Amino acid sequence: MTYCYLFEAKHLQSYIFATNKLKEIVGASEQLLELTNTKGLLGNCLQSLGIGSDDIYFSRCAGGSFYAFSNNEYSIDKLASLWPVVVQQYSPDMFFVDAKGVGKDDNSAFQNAQQHLFQKINQLAPAVPAGNPFVARAPRTGKLATKLSNIRGNKVPIDKTTAKKIAIYETAEDPSKKLLNDQQQNFSFPVNLTPEDDNKTNEKDFPYQKIKRIALIHADGNGMGQLLMQLRDQLKNNPKYAEIFLAFSQALEDATITATKKALTDCIIPHSVNDVLPARPIILGGDDLTIIVRADLALGFTQTFLAAFESATNERIEAVWKKYSLNIKPSYLTACAGIVYAKPSQPIAQLAHLAESLCQQAKKHSKKNHDGKQKPVPSSISFYRLTSSQIENLDTILESNLSVSDSKHKYVHTLEAYGIKEDSHLPTLDNLINLSRLIKEQSKTSIFRQLLGTIGVDTPQAITMYARWKSLMKDATKVNEALSYFNANSDDLPYTKAENNVRFSPIGDVQTLLSENDALVMTVNNKGARNEY
Repeated sequence: MTYCYLFEAKHLQSYIFATNKLKEIVGASEQLLELTNTKGLLGNCLQSLGIGSDDIYFSRCAGGSFYAFSNNEYSIDKLASLWPVVVQQYSPDMFFVDAKGVGKDDNSAFQNAQQHLFQKINQLAPAVPAGNPFVARAPRTGKLATKLSNIRGNKVPIDKTTAKKIAIYETAEDPSKKLLNDQQQNFSFPVNLTPEDDNKTNEKDFPYQKIKRIALIHADGNGMGQLLMQLRDQLKNNPKYAEIFLAFSQALEDATITATKKALTDCIIPHSVNDVLPARPIILGGDDLTIIVRADLALGFTQTFLAAFESATNERIEAVWKKYSLNIKPSYLTACAGIVYAKPSQPIAQLAHLAESLCQQAKKHSKKNHDGKQKPVPSSISFYRLTSSQIENLDTILESNLSVSDSKHKYVHTLEAYGIKEDSHLPTLDNLINLSRLIKEQSKTSIFRQLLGTIGVDTPQAITMYARWKSLMKDATKVNEALSYFNANSDDLPYTKAENNVRFSPIGDVQTLLSENDALVMTVNNKGARNEY
């Protein structure tokens, strides 16, 4: 018989982005990595129980989750009894689920444990430590205070979770060891998004340009569910079930790291200031990446990452299929990404949630009208620029901020998602950048900003304004050709022809690029080569 123990940390974004302090965010991210580190916390736990690698083996060990197997029921029971206590002490307030299972082989044991795991997902664990009305609370989080911290020369109560995140940050290894090449080790990642008043230790502040703007990027792989289903089907009775799944998990992790390295090398390192990079990775595990990047570099970084991710997964996953003689198509993954442009003072948790929503929007458009059965859905990007302190959900933004209506039509100022390659059904990012460049060259002021403020309020005036601008352009033909790629070259306004009384246009997206200067920074073309705009 095979015995199985599954552990999964949940609601990770809420836990990691519960603060705007970059040090605490980094500490929370490091906690997540340690939970599945067989040479760290998890390894120490197994060692203390006297369990060796020949006794317990894993099919997954990444992204805050691990799946442990053994032929020894006693070993699994010991791990299942101690590990929840370890997690509660090491990562207070982190929500997790765990479950045990048994079966005739690895696959059946996993299926049995997974059923128990699903039943526990909505069962909330009690908060530790429990308090009463007479216990002081941390003013920033409202949670029970457990110690005093020196903040700007004052002793301020902080809660156990915050104290733990800070302590782990202070002992964490610099991520540059993993994400930079040996020749790049002189570079480092910033520590503070905004300069600290009491920064007496010369900790590294985020290197902005004149305007302090950041972009929070969330990228996620496409088709993981289908790929895992195919893999499970082929491994139902395979004695190397756990070994192959672990190899696949490690290949995916390696591909994500490789793609991140490529994007950092091409798009971030050339813009370092005193060897401090204008970026800070937050979550990097499995097929997920969440990273904070200087706003004007975000689009080039994301485009490079997505192209490199596709190439790296093709190499790493194909090697696993070949090693174990598996016939699974496709042998690579694509990914989609969401980008939120914002001020560094805005709540990181809300930015992360919006970036994830934008990523899901990009996935939806990539899947729409996709007809390739043996080919993954295309990689794509969706982005939005926050211009107010209020952060709404994506549906509200699309309805109230990115569309207007008059008596005849609804005008939508965005195409919502852009592909990174020409061989997809999506409008491409390179063509959007080309349109932005042409608009920048043709006019010192942004005609699109004026149109966005006039359409719907006084649409006839907007039509007159647009006609006059076209008559004064140096080369109206080039702009018209660029708009025709998006079918947005109507005679009256730069929008598509009406379908069900709705007209679409990329002009809101162009305005975002011009506002963040993304149209003039390095990006990549369809073949992965670097372009300077």
